[in-house]
Amino acid sequence: MADDLAGKVSIITGGASGYGYCIADQFVKAGAKVAIFSRTRDALDEAAVALGGDVLAVPVDISDPDSVRAGFKTVVDHFGQLNILINCAAIGLMFKVDQGSDQQIADMVACNLTGQIYCCREAIPLLRDAGGGVIVNISSESTLNPFPYMSVYAATKAGLETFTQGLRSEVAEDGIRVTLFRAGASIEGGNEGLKGSNFFKNMDPQVSALALPLWEQSGHMKFATGVTGGMDPVVLAESVLHVVTRSGNVNIDTVTARAL
Repeated sequence: MADDLAGKVSIITGGASGYGYCIADQFVKAGAKVAIFSRTRDALDEAAVALGGDVLAVPVDISDPDSVRAGFKTVVDHFGQLNILINCAAIGLMFKVDQGSDQQIADMVACNLTGQIYCCREAIPLLRDAGGGVIVNISSESTLNPFPYMSVYAATKAGLETFTQGLRSEVAEDGIRVTLFRAGASIEGGNEGLKGSNFFKNMDPQVSALALPLWEQSGHMKFATGVTGGMDPVVLAESVLHVVTRSGNVNIDTVTARAL
């Protein structure tokens, strides 16, 4: 796929880690100019160095519309245009609905739904000016089977999926293609791997201790990890690259990628 994206400029939110980083890596290898967004400057700088290539690290809090506006301006000032937006940033917090704080609920809605909308709003005029482009929104297979203690997370992703469907129709006449990726767990090592993954890094251990046995009993843990223990995130990144490098008048509407 070398040089498939030569001369193209992309923004990848959540590009300092996880799926976002893997997608950025594939885009760099394909010759793209890549701007990665994240809230943490140190993580961004480390990712940019590791990625190599023509990578711009831009600190952006996508839940803040002013920060989003400033981030997109930085990218255009630096690269001169925008051709691709990959909305990958998200946070997952674990709590029962009646026990969730105002801040927990607001933070997930702001990052996982409102923030994605802010980014699309800024991207659309730039993509239109470039003669068309691609928007990819990354959702979660939890919309198909919401996990106990994560119903708000699943709801934010379901909202993103509905928004993506509507957006696709709005921007088609501008030559902008819109794809939804519904991603599964990217954890190796089965249930133990999932328990020890970054997914739980910021979780309250007392809440995790209550939720994980319930996931085992309900079958959600097996659903997430499949028989192979989780999906290689590079495979998802390669699939995103495949979508954005397609040509012609075909829109790839929805892709679901999950562990076997």
